[in-house]
Amino acid sequence: EKLRERAMKRESRRRRNEKRGVTYDRSKSGRGMNENDYYAVLGVERDATPREIKEAYNRLVLEVHPDKNPSKSAASHFDAVTKAYRVLGNAERRRKYDIGGTSVVEDLGEKKRDAVRALFGGDALHAIVGDVKTGNFSQRVVDGLDWTQEELAVCRQRMLERCRDELLTSYIEPLQKSRENSGSSNNNGAGLTEVKKRLQRLLNTGLAKEVLAAVGQEYMRVVRYSEAMNSLQRLELFLKVIAPHRARRKLDKWRSLGRIRQHTFKDSAAMVDLAWYTSVEELESTAWWIATATLLDPQLPVEERERRRDALRVIAETFIVYGQAYKGANRQTMDTLMNSLRDYNQQQQQRKRDGQ
Repeated sequence: EKLRERAMKRESRRRRNEKRGVTYDRSKSGRGMNENDYYAVLGVERDATPREIKEAYNRLVLEVHPDKNPSKSAASHFDAVTKAYRVLGNAERRRKYDIGGTSVVEDLGEKKRDAVRALFGGDALHAIVGDVKTGNFSQRVVDGLDWTQEELAVCRQRMLERCRDELLTSYIEPLQKSRENSGSSNNNGAGLTEVKKRLQRLLNTGLAKEVLAAVGQEYMRVVRYSEAMNSLQRLELFLKVIAPHRARRKLDKWRSLGRIRQHTFKDSAAMVDLAWYTSVEELESTAWWIATATLLDPQLPVEERERRRDALRVIAETFIVYGQAYKGANRQTMDTLMNSLRDYNQQQQQRKRDGQ
């Protein structure tokens, strides 16, 4: 959250020339107030000290709290006061607000980045395959944040660690336990059934099937790499399999970027193609790191490494079976894709209402 606020701050500075003409209408705190004028909501001057802002907030909270105020508008007034204090009570956020108003305090690109996440499988899938919400495509297309390379590196490292833990606890360990309970190294039983049920719940959003196929194939390449007996075999695998695949991915990405025209950003199918070819490379890089960290940990005993490798092979094969290759966006596929994203958004909104 702190990294995101720093990025928002830089974005506000970048747009300060556009926002320089913003003015604030003074109005009394209460009914008829302009809720976007946080100073008016709290009833303080623009040059008020932090102590004056806190005193005004404490006084207003007692006056408008819904438990003490029978007015029908008390709840909305209380929310407005709380929101205003969260901004003005924080020196950094107050400075951003003074520069550009609410538009730079709130992350205007958040919904668009959520849409990018939904396109690649949504909240449930990104926990295992990684998140493109702040990836290359979002950085190029979605406004609202100005990340530094250091912040992106921190976010990515945390994401990699979360995905590694998810792969171990939710996918590999159930398979290992199932094999131990059955007493057979070839019987995945209940563990594989659990993994399949988990995957079936992830397939209906956006490009989830395409993402699973790409990640499963990357897992399989890591499995083959870990099975290599010596450096010569690993070099041969890299030169004949891994390097050509990565070169094709880069070529596809640059071809997609080279086809960008002014009308591209108004064409949904073209934007989906652009999102895929600029993001799949990141997803595969994440999958490679996660699988490598899982299998090639030098502190792992040889037996445990072999058990993990066998489990990862089963997971990779299952991902490939349940997934499908990306064939490009067209009118037919776009209808299905848009319907799945619409259903996903409705589910997300329902979860928010249930949480409230």
